[in-house]
This record gives sequence, C-alpha cells and structure tokens, in this order.
Amino acid sequence: MPTLALLIFISMAKNNRLNVSLLPLLVLFGFYGLYSYIVEPVEETKSVYISGVENKIKIGKLTSNRNLAFGCKNIFEEILQEKDFVIVGDPSSAELIFSAEILYLDVNRTKRNIKKSYNRILEISADSKQITMPDSRYYRRNGKYYPSITYVLSYYPKGKFFENWLKQVGFASEHIVKKAGEEGTQVHEMIEEYLNGKELNFLSPSGTPLFNPDVWQMFLRFVDFWEEYKPTLIEAEVHLFSDEIKVAGTCDMVCEINGEIWIIDFKTSNNLQTTYDLQTAIYGKCYEECFGKKADRYGILWLKSSKRKSAKDKIQGKGWEMYESSRTQEENIDIFLTVKKLFDLENPTHSPIFTEFKTSVKREL
Repeated sequence: MPTLALLIFISMAKNNRLNVSLLPLLVLFGFYGLYSYIVEPVEETKSVYISGVENKIKIGKLTSNRNLAFGCKNIFEEILQEKDFVIVGDPSSAELIFSAEILYLDVNRTKRNIKKSYNRILEISADSKQITMPDSRYYRRNGKYYPSITYVLSYYPKGKFFENWLKQVGFASEHIVKKAGEEGTQVHEMIEEYLNGKELNFLSPSGTPLFNPDVWQMFLRFVDFWEEYKPTLIEAEVHLFSDEIKVAGTCDMVCEINGEIWIIDFKTSNNLQTTYDLQTAIYGKCYEECFGKKADRYGILWLKSSKRKSAKDKIQGKGWEMYESSRTQEENIDIFLTVKKLFDLENPTHSPIFTEFKTSVKREL
C-alpha cells in the first residue's frame, strides 16, 4: 500500500504574532485513512481562516499541480474541524489565519509486518552520542562513556586460526579486512532501507550495476529470509545500553517469529566467530534492561552460509542460515564479563582519548 508523505510549512497569525511550524501528513490511499499531527488550539482560539494552500513543489510530476493543493486544503479543513476549530470565510473575524505551502512530496511503501515498539524503561540520555575512533568506539551517556560491545569484544583472544590466516595473507590482511567491513556496512544499510519500505534496484536507469554482485546477493538472501518467515519487526538498528555492565551498542534487529522475540545480528563474514554469540547475548541483556522484555532466542543471520536449501525445524535457506549458540545466554554473558575485565584492565579510564590539533592549514604566500 503506497504512502504519500507531505512536508508542509504552516504559518499561523494570532494577535499580530506569527508562528511557523512543520506539519507532516500521511495519506493512505486505498484505505482512505488519514493520520495527522497538528498543534492544539492556542488557549481559547476557535475561529480560523484558511487563506490558501499553495503547491511549491519544484521537482517531479506534481509540480504546480492545482488538484494537489485543492485536495490538501480540503484535508486541512477536516483536520481543523476535528480539532474543534470553526472555519470562517472572513479573515477579519478570525482569531487565527492559516496558510500552507507544499514544499516536498515523496512516495514510500507502507512498512509491512511492523509491530509497535515496546516502551523504554531506560531512556536515552540527552547527551547521548556515538564517538567512533579509528580503533575504538564509545557511547556517551549522562556524562560518562560506555565502550561499545564490539569494541570490548575486540579484546577476545583471536586464536591460532587468526594467526595462521595472518601468516597466509601477510600485508594484504588490512585490505581484506577493510573491504569486508565496507561490504558488511553496505549490506546493513540496504537491509535498513528495505525494512523502511524503500525499493532497491541492482541496476541504474541506464543499466549500470549499482552494487557489487556479492553484496547484492547477500542482500537478496535477507529478502529471502524475510519473505519466507515473515517476521514481525519490533526494532531495527536500535540503540541499547546496560547501566549495570556499562556497555552500549546498536542491535541490527529485534523481531518476533512464530510468537517468539528474537535478538538478531546480521553477519556477512566468511566464518562464524565465538564473539558473535557473546554479542547477541549482551544485546539481549541490554534489551531487557532498556525495555523490560526478555528475548526468547538469540540468532546470527549469517548471509554467507554454505547452506543450499531450507530444512525442517531450522530457519535457513540457500546461502543463509539463522545460527544459534550452543551455549545458554547466561553462559555467554559470563564469558563476555570475563572479556570485559580484560578490557577494563587495559582501559581503566573508560573514555576516548581526545587530541586537539588544527584541521585546516594553508601556507602564506
């Protein structure tokens, strides 16, 4: 079902004072429903005069479309009347004068399988900010700095496999890691856009590929999972933290599958790592602390799996699978806390290192 999102500047004059606000409207065609947000009547103001609605869209098929302006004016009248305003035909008798300019219009698909998010118990602090350095990441919360969960897990021992891999690839390791990270970020961004209802295309209008074929295929594997199991989305890219453990992070997705709440992280790596189990377990701990809801299951949606088909009693398909840890959440949390002790030992201040320097230099001629 398509959704039209209109951004409109509203100017209202009362007692020679001008108030300017932004009014978003969502018009659902086919369902004929209208969802709107509008300011409540100011004090005892009831009478309003609509001076006009002007279409000022400069790009697209709706440029200078008078029917759009006329239709929006009718919608405004209905909304104002629902808010107990009395619409008058003479501006001199009105306590409020209403005018609107349609500045932008975009078309999105209505989100499917969306469930209202659970209310937060722990609110995000006013000074919340993600601080990313080349080799570290912190989240600021109430004047303190919480290390990111993935940054803490970077202190987990890499093991012999990693050492042997470094010996094999040598100086190319940095390039390989960087390329893999960029591809993973791109897949995550594509999934987020897909969940928001945006249409993604592999080819540009001129027929040029817009994505690396490997990246596009990993994205299609997520689409296959989504369309096959039809999860109910609860949260996507949700900011989580734990005041108890003093860590923070961003979970890729919280959803409901067959009545169970899942904490899910997307992975595009060639191999699964132990730290992935710890990561989802801590996300679950943080989610419970932030929202008061305990997840039922914790999974890694691996988009580079060797699986070739679906299987009974398993969530998997061609090239992807939902991996679950063989350990319990409690066991994985205990392991994470051990790694956190190593992290705390090496980072006792729990704060990013700031350095002041010039950011612009020019030689005087």
